[in-house]
Amino acid sequence: MTTEKNIRTTRDRHKIIQRNPVNGKPGRNTELVTERNTCMMYRYFYYCYHKRMLYNEAIDQLSREYYITEYTIKTLIEEHIDLVGEIRNIPDVLVYCKDKWKHMVWE
Repeated sequence: MTTEKNIRTTRDRHKIIQRNPVNGKPGRNTELVTERNTCMMYRYFYYCYHKRMLYNEAIDQLSREYYITEYTIKTLIEEHIDLVGEIRNIPDVLVYCKDKWKHMVWE
């Protein structure tokens, strides 16, 4: 049996759903997804080049860190491989990462 409280709660839920700033539709915020993907590429670089992890170990670590499947992470790396190449050319990349993402461990 549906109560007035349940109906009101469902109606209120639709108001809470965040709207995408680009197209105004409800759903994922593309700016946040882009920022997450950028950070993930820096983390991938960090694990592979600074921590000397094997590819599969780095993918597994990223999967646990970002709560994303390994398949999705591999796809994102393929899509952002140019960014990973650019990251290699940044001098003192760890200093940049520590400053930009202070909540993460970069040591």
